[in-house]
Amino acid sequence: LEVLQAAETAELTAALQAFMHEFVEDVAPYTVPIIESLVEAFLDASADRTDDASCLAAYQCAQAMRQLIHGVSRTQAAELYADVARALAPLLEFLADESESDFVSEVLAVYALLLYYAPEVTDEMYAVLDVAHAIFERQDIDLALEFVAITDNCVSYATERFFGRNDGADVDAAIGMFEHTVLHATVSHSVRVDAPKFVDSVIQNGADGRIDAYMPRIVDVVLRALNAEYRSKNLRVQLAELVLSGLFVAVGATLGALEERDA
Repeated sequence: LEVLQAAETAELTAALQAFMHEFVEDVAPYTVPIIESLVEAFLDASADRTDDASCLAAYQCAQAMRQLIHGVSRTQAAELYADVARALAPLLEFLADESESDFVSEVLAVYALLLYYAPEVTDEMYAVLDVAHAIFERQDIDLALEFVAITDNCVSYATERFFGRNDGADVDAAIGMFEHTVLHATVSHSVRVDAPKFVDSVIQNGADGRIDAYMPRIVDVVLRALNAEYRSKNLRVQLAELVLSGLFVAVGATLGALEERDA
């Protein structure tokens, strides 16, 4: 830790990644203080956008955080993840004010990995979903894949909270991101094709009636996208798979929505 605070970030993070790969069980007990130092280093480095070395250091800090989070998953120290989430908290404040999409992407990737590996999604982890929604409202939607990963992991590993919180506000937000991305006239093809992923895992986790009330809106967006002039074969396949998922998970609601729209 003393070396981490004294060394050049760009030099140290590469060494830390290699060390984690070889000695993960030895490093795991020190994960939280290392994460705290990396967060501080990331915030310092990302503050200077005019210096290439500082930008590179910020990227490497984020990569090292992901390496640590992945490393802990290979040990018996899963309880560390709640402490890791608290150590990452300053990054949520960073995301709330950040305008550089590259740095946002890196931080969201850290949280996506944390949500994926954590045995339980804590309040500190789930808070990134609210921040992601706010970023989506103000950011270029070319970050769609990062938002998809956050949404997917929240609905998959905190299903009851996702569907039940604030009268389904998280479900509405996911459908809204899908609608905005797939119907946005100027979005790139690669991003548009990925848009159905916003709601795919929502549908898959919506059994026992959880998704029923939302299927009419999803079906409506799917049909509008299928009729759009910018549709592609790949997108049509992705959209058709959403309908099939709806038929599998919520057959009555999906059929009803299709019949109402003569589809």
